Amino acid sequence: MSGPQVAKRIRKQGTGGRSPGATLLLSPQDTARRLGVVAAVFAVLTGLAFLLSLFAPESLGWHNPPQRLFLMRVMHFLLMALSIGLFALSRSGMPSEKLLSIGLVYQILGAFVICLPGYYCNMMLQARMDRLTWLAPWIIVFPILVPVQPRRCVLIALASATLAPLIFTCWLLVEEQSAPRLGMWLTTFAPNYLCAGLAVGSGVLVHSMKTEVAAAHRRIMELGSYQLVRKLGEGGMGEVWEAKHRMLARPAAIKLIQADLLSSPAGHQEFLTRFEREARITASLQSPHTIDLYDFGISDDGIVYYAMELLHGLDMDHLVGRHGPVPVARAIFLLRQVCRSLAEAHKAGLVHRDIKPANLYVCRIGDQYDFVKVMDFGLVRHVQHEGTDTRLTGVGESVGTPAFMAPEQVEGLPSVDNRADIYALGCVAYWLLTGHLVFEHKTAFHMMVDHVHKRPTPPSAVSPYSIPAEFEELILSCLEKAPVARPSSAEQLARGLDQLQQAYPWPQHRARTWWKRHGGGVTRRHKLRHP
Repeated sequence: MSGPQVAKRIRKQGTGGRSPGATLLLSPQDTARRLGVVAAVFAVLTGLAFLLSLFAPESLGWHNPPQRLFLMRVMHFLLMALSIGLFALSRSGMPSEKLLSIGLVYQILGAFVICLPGYYCNMMLQARMDRLTWLAPWIIVFPILVPVQPRRCVLIALASATLAPLIFTCWLLVEEQSAPRLGMWLTTFAPNYLCAGLAVGSGVLVHSMKTEVAAAHRRIMELGSYQLVRKLGEGGMGEVWEAKHRMLARPAAIKLIQADLLSSPAGHQEFLTRFEREARITASLQSPHTIDLYDFGISDDGIVYYAMELLHGLDMDHLVGRHGPVPVARAIFLLRQVCRSLAEAHKAGLVHRDIKPANLYVCRIGDQYDFVKVMDFGLVRHVQHEGTDTRLTGVGESVGTPAFMAPEQVEGLPSVDNRADIYALGCVAYWLLTGHLVFEHKTAFHMMVDHVHKRPTPPSAVSPYSIPAEFEELILSCLEKAPVARPSSAEQLARGLDQLQQAYPWPQHRARTWWKRHGGGVTRRHKLRHP
């Protein structure tokens, strides 16, 4: 499969979190929602007809005896009540399958309500038997708007069409009237059966389309040993889906290629190289604070993916955005864990280059709370000891997130090393303690200019907490413009945080208390970086 074809396949998966084929494949939940909408429409229409029958019956062409008008009004009111009741049930959270079964009963009762005044009142014998009633559109509309299994469609359509001659026959017996000619029977009731045939045909066609789409849907949604469940997020390096292993009980998150970057064969090949590199780099890291990679591969359709652990928590961006700045002790506790992940990467000659709150995930893992996972090594740069740079991004190109970019990254210098991650981690610390960015501007350009030239405001002047002088000094050292003035490594920064943690501990019982208080709003998610 070519690059554009892969892009087209994946682009279908990015429609509002719905799975591929979702626009054609109606789930029971989708069908139930449609049933509710149809019920609401009929409630409005029958309500209007009921009001007209009360105040302006002549506008509907009704010139019948009072008893017949009364029966028509009762039937319209009954159909309106049934429609309102079905709409209410569709919004009540009732299981979709049960609601659909009630919907089938609603269709038959609706057909009965429509037939009774039209056929029991003998309007046909007054030169009206060759005219269609509202029964015909009633029979046709449901298989189109609310598709069901073919056998159910046949049952409902035939039952609805048969109600008309059945009710008319009952009227003849009760009133002891002579039966009309055979031709009158045919011209009166045959159109309803014709509509029933059309309804059955459309129902079978829709079901056939659903079956074909479902088969294609399953093929698209299976990647290796994993089946995609729902989309969790997207960013510069692709989409992330929740997935389940077909053999194991362990859930996972599947990362897919970003389709928009596959517009040309050259871009397609470059992106495949970057994607594979990210997977291999992430898999090579063993720190418990680096996200675990389970699997990597290319599907039969040519879709590149890798499977990673599914995290339960929220990233630091949402942590502060939802709950405000964190206490000093908690900030120290979280930052130390990031240092552990970066220390391993830096020893291997890897520079993350996109450390930011959205890529730092705070989780609950087992009985451990506030456990940090570093994500998204998509911009990682491998600096070999010989001094050669194997990065794919060209020299002079600024790569990263403007609010967290070191000055040397902004300037696109070729000498970017692990101290760029130290600078970014200083920006993260600033965010955790204050809820503000180091430099806040409406444009990325002005923000990057400030990173190169402007001194940051001390976090103690912005934070709602009292920040110890030694902690503030450590943060500001990370934000030095010159790389040589910053901590030389993540290990050195971790040692400084270790000393602070002795004076400002964040024990597990405090973390557990926070999670029990706020954990109800935490969901499974993977926040990807945005350029």
